[in-house]
Amino acid sequence: MSWKNYSVDNDDDDEEESEFHEKNPYVGREGIIFLIDARKEMFVKDLKKCLEEDENDESSDKDVNYSTFQLALLCCKELMLSKIRLSSKSMISVILFGVENGDTNRKHIVELVPLSVPNASKINQLDHFMSKSPNDFRKEYGHSTDAYLVDALPACMLSFSSCSVTLGYKRILLFTKDDNPDASHSDKQHQICQRANDISQAGIDLDIIPFGSQFDTEKFYQEIVQTVKKERFVIHAPFDNINDILDTINRETHVKRSIARIQFRLGHEVTIGIGIYRFTHKNSGVKKTLLSRESNEQVRSVRQHLDVETGAVLRSYNIMKKTEIGQKDIFFSTDELSKMRKQFEPGMTLLGFKPKDIWKVEHQCSPPFFLFPDDAVIKGSRQLFTALLRRCAARDLVAICVLTTRHGSRPKYVVLVPQLEDTTDSTQKQPSGFYAYQLPFARMHGDMPNLEGNFQITEKELAIVRSVIKRAKIRNFRADYFENPLLVKHWDSVEAMALQYQNPKQFVDSTMLPFEKIGGRLKSLTSEFNEAFPNDSPGKKRKGDVESNDDEEVKIPKRSEVCDLVKQKKIEKLTIAQLKELLQLVPTIPNSAKKKADYIKLVYKHFDEIKHNI
Repeated sequence: MSWKNYSVDNDDDDEEESEFHEKNPYVGREGIIFLIDARKEMFVKDLKKCLEEDENDESSDKDVNYSTFQLALLCCKELMLSKIRLSSKSMISVILFGVENGDTNRKHIVELVPLSVPNASKINQLDHFMSKSPNDFRKEYGHSTDAYLVDALPACMLSFSSCSVTLGYKRILLFTKDDNPDASHSDKQHQICQRANDISQAGIDLDIIPFGSQFDTEKFYQEIVQTVKKERFVIHAPFDNINDILDTINRETHVKRSIARIQFRLGHEVTIGIGIYRFTHKNSGVKKTLLSRESNEQVRSVRQHLDVETGAVLRSYNIMKKTEIGQKDIFFSTDELSKMRKQFEPGMTLLGFKPKDIWKVEHQCSPPFFLFPDDAVIKGSRQLFTALLRRCAARDLVAICVLTTRHGSRPKYVVLVPQLEDTTDSTQKQPSGFYAYQLPFARMHGDMPNLEGNFQITEKELAIVRSVIKRAKIRNFRADYFENPLLVKHWDSVEAMALQYQNPKQFVDSTMLPFEKIGGRLKSLTSEFNEAFPNDSPGKKRKGDVESNDDEEVKIPKRSEVCDLVKQKKIEKLTIAQLKELLQLVPTIPNSAKKKADYIKLVYKHFDEIKHNI
């Protein structure tokens, strides 16, 4: 048998959790179809604002207008790029309806991009298509006057059904300016309502991306969307830039994707089904691929364990792991370790309730989960979950639970903090549900240092600080406004090489402070703050901050003291300055040292030569 060190604290649970999103069988892949209206009114250039970064780009032409059709295609491209950056396996398709020359067996419909994983060739295809002028598009495809939306929806359903990959979430995004399609044909509108029911039963979601200041969602689409979603839903106001579109698409898509569906055990054999959602995820750069130096072909790495004595390859059942407890080695086989990890069943168990004020911000040791009822796990879970949520919020209580997300993961103690739905201006600002914060164990707590000294501040100084804070506030703060500058630059360079662009996108670092704006807000407060709190107060320097003073007199140890240190092999106790002075007393030694270790070697060498000569 062979073994390797294993620590109980060094579990791979956190790394496995990050991959759990892809391994969860309930999620599946995401399928998105961009259904774009290609009729003549979509080609009117009446949009002046496109990407936000274009406003800061001096090289961009600010007098150029954008048509709604161009903005829809640009939205498709940006979403494809974002999915590639997230290493997502989402399937994306682009379908045009309202053209005169459609595909074979598809009247007035063109499948521009088939339902597949986005890649560089498909993005280049969209770039080439966007470069076409309206005249070129009219010559190649034409604009139909007798195209109907009721014919385009079945084409999307057929694209989903013919996909060879299992899709866990399917969505249609309709880009249009027409707020009352097929208004002159009441039978066609009735058929659209029937198609909406078919879409809902097939598990497909439908969202409308409206354009035009005169677009009235109440005429037709509000009822259609509510039929598909089977709940109250307010369509977004007409869009005029791509950033609002992408923000809406990403927000709606992310909420629907749970990372786990488990049972919530309340006690006395009362159980409800819940879905676990995560609002944040880690994002990294391009994964490295190993290539052969000779042929530049991709190679596959294989990890093997070898016996130290014989060099034989060890199988998993020949390997044991150990951990040291009480100066004694405890050995585990791979099967024993697997059984230890699998002794906890996935689910969440309620332990009790505590007042809400026991939960502190410093208790948070990892990003929280969000819990929402799921009738697909246990029927009727929504009613009991809602009752529990409302009573906890009314009494200012939090629930203490034990959570195990999946097989093989460690149980976590979590506190469930209730959050009620907030719908301001008919828009949902925050959903209703429980936030699940992981509670730290006893050994995770640390003592915070106390401030030493008696600090006093006058009312005038306090007023200055309050004014500075008030004027330096970030207005309309949102965490998703700030991009990681390293990742953005990295991906812009990769995209420029993959898509064969001449230069990467011009990047504006959103994490940099706007010093000019802050200075304009503060005005005279800057000088008042510096006068009230001068930066000349003496303070203790840290050990690493103490600078050496070359003018100070260096105390050189006596020869007898140096000989004792050499005999005890403790010459390292001397400082660099003392070693320099010591070596200067012996002019026969070439002083070419740069580091302390070099000085020490020279001293030892000098005393060895003296001892040899004696």
